[in-house]
Amino acid sequence: MALTAIVPVGASPSEKSCKRNEGVFALPKFTAPAPYVRNRQWTTVFLIPHSQLPEIGADSMRLSGLLCAAVLISTVALSGTRAEDAPAAKSVRVFDEASLTVPPVFKPTEPKSRIIEHEFAVEGDATTRLTMMASGGGIQPNIDRWKGQFAGGKAEDQKTEQIKVGKWTAHVVDLSGTFKESMGGGPFAPGKIVERSDYAMLGAILEHPEGRTYFLKLTGPGSIITANRDAFIEMVKSLK
Repeated sequence: MALTAIVPVGASPSEKSCKRNEGVFALPKFTAPAPYVRNRQWTTVFLIPHSQLPEIGADSMRLSGLLCAAVLISTVALSGTRAEDAPAAKSVRVFDEASLTVPPVFKPTEPKSRIIEHEFAVEGDATTRLTMMASGGGIQPNIDRWKGQFAGGKAEDQKTEQIKVGKWTAHVVDLSGTFKESMGGGPFAPGKIVERSDYAMLGAILEHPEGRTYFLKLTGPGSIITANRDAFIEMVKSLK
């Protein structure tokens, strides 16, 4: 075990402000930094050997006045902190002529339906689903169908936009409110409807110039969808 200080982009142990630090530790006392990636916000980890921990102990240690903004202090195992150990992004083929880069926050899982080509769960959440599949039926009719699955959301939160990604057009849809989820059933016999409050959907219909369409849907509790919206849009824009 070791104590870690995770420093945001731009901070450096060689900066004079770090050397002038009046906290319990100054950064020059840390061992060499190890690269680290955590939600794309942190880039450097300094590992403090146990022998350098103060007498007050790791549990009560404070870094008062830490000018280098080492803002996250925790006791962690040494394993799994280096960038080379971070999970790699997954690539998904779209119509065998383009690829999507799926951010590591979305974890591959077994599709719950045979018509789903790829399914992912959000890291740390078992209820949110990211599904991917080629389908038809028209862009606006599908958007209208999605809208019909939600009720009671704020009008300003229900929106659509188009994003141009190379030769593709991504039709992005934000929906929220009470989600009417169909459980079981099939294409000719709808299943039981279960209402889930405070839910949201982030959908994207990827339109090929020849008219083919590929569907991405992220559905789950509203807070989870909001927290992962940037990662979803990043994935859409990675299409190439």
